[in-house]
Amino acid sequence: MGPITIEEILVLALTFVGFLLTYFVIQRFFSKRDLQTRMASIQKTTSSHSKGAEAMRTEQLKILGNSRSRKNTSSFSQMFSGMTSGAKTKFERAGLTPINAPAIMAFSIVASLVFFITLGFILVVFVPPLNEQTMIIKLCVMLLAILLGYKFVDIAINFMIKRRYEKIRKDLSSALDLLVVCTNAGLSIDKSFEHVAQEIGDSNVELGKEFALTAIELAILPDRRVAFQNLAKRVYIPLIRGMATTLVQAEEQGSSISQTLKILSHEFSEKVLLEAEAKAAKLPAVLSVPVVALILPSLLIVLLAPAILSLNETYRFF
Repeated sequence: MGPITIEEILVLALTFVGFLLTYFVIQRFFSKRDLQTRMASIQKTTSSHSKGAEAMRTEQLKILGNSRSRKNTSSFSQMFSGMTSGAKTKFERAGLTPINAPAIMAFSIVASLVFFITLGFILVVFVPPLNEQTMIIKLCVMLLAILLGYKFVDIAINFMIKRRYEKIRKDLSSALDLLVVCTNAGLSIDKSFEHVAQEIGDSNVELGKEFALTAIELAILPDRRVAFQNLAKRVYIPLIRGMATTLVQAEEQGSSISQTLKILSHEFSEKVLLEAEAKAAKLPAVLSVPVVALILPSLLIVLLAPAILSLNETYRFF
């Protein structure tokens, strides 16, 4: 068996990346279907009588996947408890809802470590430019492979969280305006979240999913403040956290939800306008770099080239 070529290494790397992409695509597909299932379950169970309330609670708790984890966790999860701290919160913020988040996180980290360590070993042993280097260079390559393997899963999840939050921010102001309309129409806060999730779920799946989860939690949890706090925990951006804090305070003080949301919507609109004005104010400074780097040299060439050519004809510089 001959040495492993660069093409084989690239095939292994692409296979691993393709496996991760396939997993995330399938997860997002089933999350979208799960959102539709949740909304159908809400519409089916909201008109039920008190006799079936306990069955509705059990069914919705199963849909949410909020059942408590077992007390006797596996030794695998205990071994990697330090690496998987906050795994459930990270997965929720990324839009993923695995049943056993710490175990999945630990398995992903171990798989990533094994892959990158194997890749580093192949590079330092079989690839000619590296296997001829000194032992210090090879050791640095292996340490870099270990570091990448340990951080790769965290980097991937943080990238997914960032992309998801960008999608949620796009329609957040419109969703809040819809909440104001629903509450002014006389709907309760849980019904308002449900209707907004239905209306905005087609254009913004992630925001619709979060509002649907909040609607379900508002319907089944004894303390509605916990539902708002869970929303702020899953979507950790300033606008959502401000909305959740305001709604929690309204629940504690017994103030009008519709009036609170109206004030909050006005503040959000002003904040969006201020952010747009701040970006517009930065525009001259941002444009100065391409102007100096691209336009100014061309302008100098156009202005100075005739004079330089005329002097060259007279004094023969070049």
